[in-house]
Amino acid sequence: MNQSTLDKVGMIISIGCMIHCILLPVVLPLLPLLGLIIGHDGYFHLMLGGLIVLTAVLALIPGIHKHHKMLPVYLGFQGIGLIMAGGVGELTGFPEIASAILTIAGSCLMVSAHYLNHKYTCACVHHKEHKCC
Repeated sequence: MNQSTLDKVGMIISIGCMIHCILLPVVLPLLPLLGLIIGHDGYFHLMLGGLIVLTAVLALIPGIHKHHKMLPVYLGFQGIGLIMAGGVGELTGFPEIASAILTIAGSCLMVSAHYLNHKYTCACVHHKEHKCC
C-alpha cells in the first residue's frame, strides 16, 4: 500500500472507532433482543488501538521524510495516547463515559493527523509530478 492509501485507511479506522463509541451505548442494550452478543471491553479497544498504531506508524513516519512537517506526528501521538488511555481506563474501572470521551477525542486527533499527512504529502512538488494523490 502506498502512503496515500494508508492515510485514507487510517482515517477510515479512526472514524469507525468514533462511530463505534458513539453508537454502541445506544445499540448494545438492543442486542439481546436480537440474540446477538458482542465482546465489548477494554481489550477490544486496545486491540483496535493497536491497529490504529500500526496504521499511524506505516503512514505518518514515512510522511516526515517526504514533507518534513512534524504536526501530523504530534497529533498522531496525542491521538494514540488518548485512544490507549480510553482502553486502559475501561480495563481499570474508569466510568464508561470518560473512556468514550478519551477515545473519541483521540480518534478526532488521528483523523486530523492522517488528513494533514495526506495533504502535506500531496502538496510536495516531488509528488505532484508523480500524481500519487
